Amino acid sequence: MKKKLIVLTTLLAALTIFFGLTYLSRLKMEYTTEGNYFYEREGVVYHQQGVLIWGTITFMLFLFTILAAYRLKKNSFKAE
Repeated sequence: MKKKLIVLTTLLAALTIFFGLTYLSRLKMEYTTEGNYFYEREGVVYHQQGVLIWGTITFMLFLFTILAAYRLKKNSFKAE
């Protein structure tokens, strides 16, 4: 059980970092008044509404990571 919690916590932490960095990069983009950002090199249009989704996913993953780390800490003191 302890090994599964370690793997789960590590995976959640990695996902939180990935989604958090994506959220921050999308947050820093200079959107037009219509809420669009055109990335010329790849020809992609990013929408400002997506920032809310990335932030929500990051926040939820952060909460799950904290919960998993708490469970890991709580279970590490139990006798196996």
